[in-house]
Amino acid sequence: MKTVLVIDDDQQFRTAIYELLQDHGYSVLEAENGSQGWNTYRTETTDIILTGLIMPHTDSIHMIRQIRAVDRKIPIIAISEHSIGSAPNYLNILKLLGASSTLKKPFTDSELLLALQDVNG
Repeated sequence: MKTVLVIDDDQQFRTAIYELLQDHGYSVLEAENGSQGWNTYRTETTDIILTGLIMPHTDSIHMIRQIRAVDRKIPIIAISEHSIGSAPNYLNILKLLGASSTLKKPFTDSELLLALQDVNG
């Protein structure tokens, strides 16, 4: 069973993703910001990271850079709100910084599951 670390400051979003992934055979860890995500990544076995873009304390840009400094292989899927005017630009920047894949909110369950399959090989 693959373990996905879901990092996002929106509790409702994390809960929905948690339930979806559990229903599809994933184990799920949660963090509400990049700082907690980094700590969870360092202390728990994680196979895939799904992270929001803008969060309190540590944003995903900083967190992805931290993770990539120690682990070039773990798949990271970065997600961004559709309401951010330049979300595609942010998502492109995240790919350049080391995100394996990106998704723009809102996305369907199928799109997320496909992205997880794609980064998992």
